[in-house]
Amino acid sequence: MKEAYTKLMLQQHTSEDAAFYEKLEQAQPKRKTHPLVRAAIVAACICLMIPVTAWAAKSIFGVVKITIGEGKDFEGKDAVVMHRDVENVEHIPLEDFSPYLQELKETEWLYFDSWEDAEEKIGVDFLNNTILDDENTQPYTRKKKYKYDERGLAYAALKTKATPYRGVYYAADEQFFSASFSAEYYRQRIRFMITTYMTADHPLMTEEIFLVYHGFGERYYKENVNITIEEYVTKNGIPATIYYKDSDSPFGLIHPYAYFSVNNISYHIEFTQFDSQQGETGAQTKERLLALMREILDGFVIE
Repeated sequence: MKEAYTKLMLQQHTSEDAAFYEKLEQAQPKRKTHPLVRAAIVAACICLMIPVTAWAAKSIFGVVKITIGEGKDFEGKDAVVMHRDVENVEHIPLEDFSPYLQELKETEWLYFDSWEDAEEKIGVDFLNNTILDDENTQPYTRKKKYKYDERGLAYAALKTKATPYRGVYYAADEQFFSASFSAEYYRQRIRFMITTYMTADHPLMTEEIFLVYHGFGERYYKENVNITIEEYVTKNGIPATIYYKDSDSPFGLIHPYAYFSVNNISYHIEFTQFDSQQGETGAQTKERLLALMREILDGFVIE
């Protein structure tokens, strides 16, 4: 039962089907009282006695680790497996989130008007980024998505609120579990998205689920792919990891990604769309994209 519940929890990250949550509730394992629980509470109380200076020495930065190896994908085919892990990132105490999230009973998808609006509703502080206020950066809004019927006529398949700021609050066992918030922008003919992930203390949290809800875990690629990993320290001293997959296409590479974690919040940056400039070689496109990625990372400020 516990294994089935864990699988459903992992699926929850991408599911919006109401029937799915009914199955999730049915698969929920029964809670059991165990002597180790009482021991853990005692241990937690003892931890509270540790001097504040001991906690002050702890780094606020997470450590992202990416390893590449050979393995099998979900269909059992040979694949390149990229395992993304993060260390020195912990759950945020439930009481540190907003009162609304502390009382959350079910998963919610919602929209925000700004990063500040999200901070107020979630109850945490995100890092500011100077280039997001730059006149050359515009929020990107997805108003409608279209599909085509059997006659080839387009129809609106999904209408969304006209805002680039989107979030989701996840709940499990009628208790807040995790939150993510994303915003999409357009700069230098490149569209990029910044997403933040955070998790709360929860009795059903496992290491595997923790990685998924911080946006990590495993990704699979076809064989003979060349993945480059770059360790980068921003101008403000934030250690980040950039990776990209080289390609034989005219673009030179496929959408670079960057990760870092600060104060138990994971930040992901990805390029969702870009245009090749006229007369530009693949190598030049690659350098242009990576230059912008570093510029975005350098824009994050720790106050």
